[in-house]
Amino acid sequence: MLDVSGSMKGPRIAALKTALAGLTGVNTSLTGTYCRFRSREEVTLLPFSDSPKTPVTVTVDAGNPQPSRDKLRAAVDRLKVGGNTAVYDSLVEAYRSLDAAKDKDRFVSIVLMTDGESNRGKDLAAFKKYLRTRGSAPRVAVFPIMLGEAAESPMKELATATGGALWDARNADLTKAFCQIRGYQ
Repeated sequence: MLDVSGSMKGPRIAALKTALAGLTGVNTSLTGTYCRFRSREEVTLLPFSDSPKTPVTVTVDAGNPQPSRDKLRAAVDRLKVGGNTAVYDSLVEAYRSLDAAKDKDRFVSIVLMTDGESNRGKDLAAFKKYLRTRGSAPRVAVFPIMLGEAAESPMKELATATGGALWDARNADLTKAFCQIRGYQ
C-alpha cells in the first residue's frame, strides 16, 4: 500500500519510486539481487490518498521474470500525488481484495508505506472493529513503514493488532526498509 497523498510530493515520492524500482531489478548489487521481486511472487500495488486507488497486480513470471518486474516499475513511475490520507479505508480495501482472492495457499502480507496520519475515512478503532468481523479469515500481517511525520503510536498499534512489525524510515533509507521487510516476512 502506497501513500500518494499530497504530503508525499517531491523527495518523498522520489524516494518511494527509487526504492520500488530497486525491487524490480534495477538495483543489480548483491543486496538488490536478494531483495528484488522473485519468480511466482504476486505483487499488488495499492496507491491511496483520499481513498484507495485502482490496484495493479502482477505475478512475476518464473521463466522470464524481468518483463513482469518492468510492468511493476511502469506502474510505480505513473504514481501521482495529491489529496489527503485514508489509511484505514485503504487497508479495509486491501483486506477485502485478499479475502476475495482465489488462491488461498500463498503467504500474504501487507506493506503499508505512509508519511502521515490518517485524516480521511475510518480511524484505527473502526479498522480494528473491521478486523474482528473477518471471523475465521486468515490473519494478514501489516508492516507499516513510516516516513516524514508519520504517527508512530497508531502505526505501532496497527502492526501489533495484525501480527506485523513497524519499520521506521523517517531518518533512514527507504530502500533498506523495504529490503529488511522482505527478509523479515
